Parts: sequence; C-alpha cells; structure tokens
Amino acid sequence: MVARAGYPHVGIGLMLGAVLFLGVHSTFFGPIKYAILPQHLKAHDVLGGTGLVEAGTYLAILMGTIMAGWVPIEGAAILVLVIAGIGWITARAVPPAPREGPRLKLNYNPFTASFRLIRTTMHIPRLFLAICAISFFWTIGSVLIIIFPPLVKNVLTADERVASGAIAIFSVGVAIGSVVINTMLKGRISARYSPVSVIAMGARAISTTGRNSSPNRAPSRSC
Repeated sequence: MVARAGYPHVGIGLMLGAVLFLGVHSTFFGPIKYAILPQHLKAHDVLGGTGLVEAGTYLAILMGTIMAGWVPIEGAAILVLVIAGIGWITARAVPPAPREGPRLKLNYNPFTASFRLIRTTMHIPRLFLAICAISFFWTIGSVLIIIFPPLVKNVLTADERVASGAIAIFSVGVAIGSVVINTMLKGRISARYSPVSVIAMGARAISTTGRNSSPNRAPSRSC
C-alpha cells in the first residue's frame, strides 16, 4: 500500500523486512515444534507425531500459497496480522515443555556454532547421514518453491494461479509422503527409505530440469 501511494522504495523495504522477520520466526519455530514432541508424546508415537506436524506444515504452506494468488494486496497485510494473532493464541495453548538436563551454554556466533555442530555429528555416521539427507530434502524444496513461478511464467506461459497450483501439488505430495512413510514404518524410527527417496527426488528434479532446458524445445504459446 505504501508503494502504491507513491513511495516504491519504502514499500520494497517494508516487504523485504517482513520477509526477513518471517524467516527469523521460522528459524526459531521450526526446530522447536519438533523438539517438544518427545515431551508430549509417548516413544512409539513420536514418529507419527512428527509426520503429522510435517504434513500440517506443508498444508499450511499450501493454503497460504493458494490464497496468495487470490487475495488483493490491500487485504494481504490484514490477513497476515490476523493469522499472526491466531498463531499467538494457539501457541499459548500448547502445554509447557520445561528444559530437561543442565542449562546449555549458547554460542551466539553462527559460524563457530555451526562448525562445532558439524564436527560433533561427524563422529556419529548415522546421525550425520540423516542430517545430510534432511538438508538435501530442504534444499530441493526451497529451490523448487522458488523456481516454480518463473518456470510457469516462462515455460508454460501461464499466470500466478497456475504457479500457485504447482506449489500446491508439491505441498500436498510432501504432506502425503509424511503420513505414508509413518504407515510404512509402523511407528518405528528408521531411515530405511531415506536413501531411495532422496535419490528419486534428485533424479526427478534433474530429469525435469533437462526437459525444460532442452534447446530444441520451443516454448508453448497461449491462444
């Protein structure tokens, strides 16, 4: 709204600031929502709870992505504030999860803290490989969500609603996979299907990229 009032630079700054603070919020909230599950669930329910939280996360992303293609700019700011208020009220209803074990000494340097974490996990191969698989998954997800809009616009010559539909299909796939893998493992905590899943995701992404970047493929034209 500020940009439409004739101050485009201020509007862009506010938009980037909102995205920055949303990213900071997700950085804190993302690990916490999984970390408190063992304190609220029984041991054999942790995997299922993690799958449901993962599915709920992507369904929320799905709903937000679809609504973004239809909500006007003037209503987007109000909608963000309303959802933030609902999130705050819902978070207050979560049962308390007090700290277990001694108080940790926090390292506020992100570089040294990350290096120490990586060095510590490398001594446990199973844990290190699990972290690598998760990181690869989130990398693919981030790249796909970013690349869908220009892919739909430049290759499919469609509008933002089709891009929202593509991201919606991706989000539904993640949600379904989170529930299906829990059913296949029957509540057991195991990374049995992770290597095959990661390889399949990477191969499919490379195959899709190769088809869309083929020099002999002419872009479709809308009538």
